[in-house]
Amino acid sequence: MGSKFKLKRSSMSQELKLLLSIVGMEHAPDLPGHILRTSASIDWDQFIELTRHHRVYPLVYSNVSRLGKELLPQHVVQVLQQDYTNNTFQMLRLSAEMQMIGIQLDKSEIPYLLVKGPLLAERLYGDISLRTCKDLDILVADQDLERAGAVLRDAGYFAADADPATILTETREHHHSYIHPNKKIQIELHWRLNWKTWSEPAFDELWARKRTFSFKGVSVHSFGPEDLFLSLTTHGARHGWSRLRWLSDIDKLMAEELDWKRIVQHLEAYRLQHIGAQALLLTSRLFGTQTGDRLPALQPTRYSYRLAKLAIEYIQGRRTHQYSISLVKGMAKLKYFIHMLQPKAYDMEMFPLPKGLRFLYVPLRPLLYIRRKLLKRQGLTREM
Repeated sequence: MGSKFKLKRSSMSQELKLLLSIVGMEHAPDLPGHILRTSASIDWDQFIELTRHHRVYPLVYSNVSRLGKELLPQHVVQVLQQDYTNNTFQMLRLSAEMQMIGIQLDKSEIPYLLVKGPLLAERLYGDISLRTCKDLDILVADQDLERAGAVLRDAGYFAADADPATILTETREHHHSYIHPNKKIQIELHWRLNWKTWSEPAFDELWARKRTFSFKGVSVHSFGPEDLFLSLTTHGARHGWSRLRWLSDIDKLMAEELDWKRIVQHLEAYRLQHIGAQALLLTSRLFGTQTGDRLPALQPTRYSYRLAKLAIEYIQGRRTHQYSISLVKGMAKLKYFIHMLQPKAYDMEMFPLPKGLRFLYVPLRPLLYIRRKLLKRQGLTREM
């Protein structure tokens, strides 16, 4: 990636800088020396919290083990090892569930694509224990949504957002949540990858380019590599790359043989060049990922550079509404503002209305938004 634009790391804490170096260890040849030089100034409790917040503790533990555990204080290594072990058990549980649900969807002749989960960990990291995952995400065509939901219900899941009030928000959501009460596993059943304010390929296109993998003896379906790049970059961008785990995914994916010409074609078709460029800027600057000169169409512009700077604020825990607005361009910006005015499920939780009066959520939305922000400042409600 060219040097025309710079992303400064000087404002980052020593703990975050060290975390970035360990996660991107393959691109940091002087890492052991860096740890020794900075160890005395590191707040190790804060470092552990960052590994948990960014969901990268299994990768950190694995990389530290390769470097030499003596480089970090013993209590830090012990905490990382315990977190790594707990995550391994969680991923084994999710793997078994992913296989079972995949078999049932195939039996019902419902095309599906696994969005992330244990398969992504195996695919990018070569080991399910090296990536965290709290639930399973499955994408189906919108016309198969009800049939896929029936498969999940037959498997013991119930719809967590089945309240009739959610009908108001379906135009802006892109998935339904299902929870298994005994297994304590959540599945998000998607009919879109992103909100309707974003353009994206139709399911049939993604299915035509799918890859089928043998996962521990069971065939499961997911994206082709170029569509995986599109999926990972749009997901990370929507969330401000606030978890380093998502950028680590891009870093690992960049090591694969990808058809970059096709990637550029996809990004241009859905007006997402700025999203692809932002992801490459961030991985290049934060992890040292080698992007080379293969992507002239995705070389950084002032716009993508600005998005990358705003994302770094998110990564450091400093969120701004300016970021979400900056993500969308042209007519999509108008769709975004309309999307913001539409009622949300937590508006209905804050101010319940009878079914016959739920149309009032639309004009009440700005007032409920202001009230929620005031309550948040007082520490009386959570950020939605």
